[in-house]
Amino acid sequence: MAYQTGFANDYLDLLDIFRKFALGYGTNDDPTFSGTGNGTLTVDSTHPATVTETITAVCSATAVDGGTFDVSGSVSGSLGQATVGTPFTSSVIDFTITDGTTDFALNDTFTINTYQNGLSADNQVWQELRWDGNELWLKGTGLAGTDNIYIGFQGQFDATGDWYNWFCNGATAFDALSTFEAMPGGMQSNFPELALWNSQLQYWMVGTGRRLIIVVKVSTVYVAGYFGLLSPLTPPSNYAYPLMIGATIRRGDPYHRWSETSNRTSVPFIPTSDGVLPTASRLKKADGIWKSYAMTNSASDTVRDSSADNGGVWPFYYVSLQDIDSCFGGDIPLLEALLFDLDGFQGVFDGVYAAPAQSLGAETVVTVGADQYMAFPNVYRSDLENMYLLKLA
Repeated sequence: MAYQTGFANDYLDLLDIFRKFALGYGTNDDPTFSGTGNGTLTVDSTHPATVTETITAVCSATAVDGGTFDVSGSVSGSLGQATVGTPFTSSVIDFTITDGTTDFALNDTFTINTYQNGLSADNQVWQELRWDGNELWLKGTGLAGTDNIYIGFQGQFDATGDWYNWFCNGATAFDALSTFEAMPGGMQSNFPELALWNSQLQYWMVGTGRRLIIVVKVSTVYVAGYFGLLSPLTPPSNYAYPLMIGATIRRGDPYHRWSETSNRTSVPFIPTSDGVLPTASRLKKADGIWKSYAMTNSASDTVRDSSADNGGVWPFYYVSLQDIDSCFGGDIPLLEALLFDLDGFQGVFDGVYAAPAQSLGAETVVTVGADQYMAFPNVYRSDLENMYLLKLA
């Protein structure tokens, strides 16, 4: 499983980072330098072929306001030569060295640590079907490379309303001639929205070839999205495509902004509703119908919303989590988040858990055995029934 965290400049930059994460692009630390010159090296891009290694660029020829650097990786070997002022490209990293006020000297060295994307390492990268800087469609092929999982995103904003969001969709196929609203088997309206803003965003992403999860901190709240297949509870012959597209809020003017603090906004793992507008937790059922799921704060009732199919996510709100003790030995008990409706349990939110009897703050890291989990609140709610753990790679 892949894991990545960092910062994005705004909601569209976040979409590009999410795209590269799904496609298996590696990451890198900031470059370090030792030597005489005071020029800079700026990393332009990593690639899906990026591996975990140390890349060095060593000055091998000097020139006034210029120079040449030999580039190599501790795993990749020789990558060629970089000329000051000219973009350098390779299979694992692209960068540009810029001259400073003091010229470079022989053996001046830039060092860059790069890291392989977990999806690339596991051969579970997603495929890019459409990307224009604002709309993204991806195809996942699952854990064994035999699935066809289609998810789509479109940036939408309203400067007057001060909201900048992702509209989220899923489909059963991709048609290059179709619009976002007309993909085969997709939602045509009432798209789940990931409520963001047009400023810096901190993010956490985890992924496999079956599903991608993102948590984003917007001001002081934590929105989240789940895109891809639930883990099945029945044989594939019964339900082969449990596609979940879950985000923060389901489109319904004027409720778009991240700061909405009613039951209209929630994470897909703990879906709440005001009983009027359905939630942004939508599953494509075996009959091909997109269903919404919603819960109230009652442990014995669900929102009687016809489109919600009277369903919810166990154990949130359905179990007295504060009454469950820790495991023998002190380990935290982990309860999988199970989506259900009147037809029974539909699947598991892969990698998402309730943590009974735990007082966990946002971004608390919990270790259980050899695995690590991070705690997040349900948007703005941080009581026990509204905290969940996300498994990290």
